[in-house]
Amino acid sequence: MALVLLGLLLLLGGARQLGRALTVFPVPKANAVLRTSGLYRRVRHPMYAGAVLTFLGWSWWWGSWMAALWCVVVFWFFDRKAAAEEHWLLQRFPEYEAYRRRVSKFLPGIY
Repeated sequence: MALVLLGLLLLLGGARQLGRALTVFPVPKANAVLRTSGLYRRVRHPMYAGAVLTFLGWSWWWGSWMAALWCVVVFWFFDRKAAAEEHWLLQRFPEYEAYRRRVSKFLPGIY
């Protein structure tokens, strides 16, 4: 249950920090600015990491191999969505490349 709560905190915290720049699409909104502080100082995609942690915690809670398989699908989906999003962020924000080199995608110091 701790992973579910941590995942939800990351998801909601990341959304809160994006504010009006939040969108479900990988292309940044016209009014978006590059966030590199708060949760975004530790991971580039805290909302996606939060969603994956939530599903991982949920699958452990239920002890279901089908739920664990679903977690792999969720990770794959958000990893691919992050890659598409980063393509657009690199085009929009020249400083994103340096940010990407120093900050992990989902898990600090791991991935």
